[in-house]
Amino acid sequence: MKKGITPVIAIVLLLMMTVAAAGLAYEFIMSMTQDATSDIEAARKIQSDRMRTNLQILQVEDDGTDLVFTIKNTGSIDMPTFIPAEINVKYDGQVKSIAGGFGDTCESAGVAAGSTCILKLLGETGEFPQGVGTLRTFEFVLSNGYTLSYGCTNSSQTNSWC
Repeated sequence: MKKGITPVIAIVLLLMMTVAAAGLAYEFIMSMTQDATSDIEAARKIQSDRMRTNLQILQVEDDGTDLVFTIKNTGSIDMPTFIPAEINVKYDGQVKSIAGGFGDTCESAGVAAGSTCILKLLGETGEFPQGVGTLRTFEFVLSNGYTLSYGCTNSSQTNSWC
């Protein structure tokens, strides 16, 4: 006489392995989905903050030693702090090495919404062309990912910058 218990045990074991495998697959997929969702949410917040923080260069002046940029945050939220030593500068589309470095009031506590600050290119007045009709374009890429662009053409002999 054959006993029928062995096929029942085999079916129960197969069902248990299937349920365990499905549970492991569910946990793996859910953890990947949660990680991707949190990464997407963090990137969305950064992009949203950048869109609500609008930095503008109002003017450029030559104080005899340095180029002085007046920057205003016309956005609705504060811009976070940045590291002046890590600013990348492009002048007329070319990456520029600023030997003198930066001095400013912008990085100490970020730039509050509606406020202005000063960013100086130290000792750089002779590095850039001057004169009437000279087009100047600058692009600053700050260490926190923000970009500032500025361009102007000087129309006066008495003021070497615009």
